[in-house]
Amino acid sequence: MEKNKQIFSIHEKLNINLKKHRFMPIAISINALSGVMICHMFFGRPCIGLLCTLASKYTCNYMHNYFIDKRKRQMNKIVRDFLFNISAYLEIGHCLGDCAILTLDKMNSIYGNDNEFCRALASFKNNMQISGIGEEEAFAILVDQIEHEDLKGFYQIFSICRKSGGNLIEACNNAARIIGEKLTMEQDISAILAQRKMEGRIMSIMPFALVGLISFTAPEYLEPMYTSIGGIVVMALALTMTLMGIYMMERIVRIEV
Repeated sequence: MEKNKQIFSIHEKLNINLKKHRFMPIAISINALSGVMICHMFFGRPCIGLLCTLASKYTCNYMHNYFIDKRKRQMNKIVRDFLFNISAYLEIGHCLGDCAILTLDKMNSIYGNDNEFCRALASFKNNMQISGIGEEEAFAILVDQIEHEDLKGFYQIFSICRKSGGNLIEACNNAARIIGEKLTMEQDISAILAQRKMEGRIMSIMPFALVGLISFTAPEYLEPMYTSIGGIVVMALALTMTLMGIYMMERIVRIEV
């Protein structure tokens, strides 16, 4: 069981593939480019923007968390589809082990053979058909490989019903349906939040786009803002308030589903 987990564990693969230091060169490039552009537009001194590279660590953390959240959303969708298929096969009389094996072909056709979940599901099939492991132990290995909270909850319901002698098929069917509906609702909420985030980011870009347009089409209009102390103070205040607005907007729409 430990050997299989070391080979297929999605959690471990996520940590290996998304090491923070891998994002550092990209974060430095993004900070340097955006800093030069912003300082050129607001202060007429692009070289000052290179100081933004000092904040590359925060950009790196943001990118790291973004990709982890993206992978989690993808895994939620895969687990939801898996449980819906399990529920459908349970209704026509298959046992849980056969349901998972029958679901493998559908999951491969949707997500591909190289998908981590499909590989773990193929390992589940091999454990039952080749190694002769029972369906409860094989499902426990699958849960350890996937490391998904809702899939663990489904396995706990399956294990309890099997030990207590309850109606296993009905309980697993209801659990698969309820967890699948929960994941669907979470996906719908995430889609609404993604729309609000996109609207907020478009609004955040507008001040920079406006200043950039003016500096490109009528640079003499902003010349007093670059050469006088009062102009520099005004532009610094405008930039600070804009960045604070962006930060507050991101905090408002950052809701854990």
